[in-house]
Amino acid sequence: MTRDKAFDATMKTGPKLYGAKMVKIIAASGNGDSKTHVIFMDKNHPSNALDRLVADIVDNTPNGVNLKKVYLTPAQNPMTTMKGYPFSASFMLQCMLRGQTRSVHPTLDNSDPVKMLEIQTMFINFYKNVDFNQSLLDRYSVDNYLSVGMTSESIEIP
Repeated sequence: MTRDKAFDATMKTGPKLYGAKMVKIIAASGNGDSKTHVIFMDKNHPSNALDRLVADIVDNTPNGVNLKKVYLTPAQNPMTTMKGYPFSASFMLQCMLRGQTRSVHPTLDNSDPVKMLEIQTMFINFYKNVDFNQSLLDRYSVDNYLSVGMTSESIEIP
């Protein structure tokens, strides 16, 4: 199977597999004696995918679980974000560079650098005109943001 076919197949089956795994993990949070669980949904969810994700989380959370939904965002200096995006040029370029230099990824390898950049640009454009603000939290029923330094924020590319 070619890389493109594998990517296309993942686009068709990936969300269903991800959803099934998520439901199983969330359901398990109601079992046992522990009162605190942290479930990290490790997927690039742009804001236009939050409606479905939040609904799936809420619908599958067991009774008695005190649910707090937190949106993980990259720490950004508002003075360096690019117009129309919630990210700096440094952040975007570092993400692209990481994609070009990593050795392992299940569906997005770097054997075709141009295709890799096209896909990365598509993901970046999911965030066009998105602001990580209270309005976004309210719109998608998310409780808060957790801002984490994910890149070296500088005008120089490392």
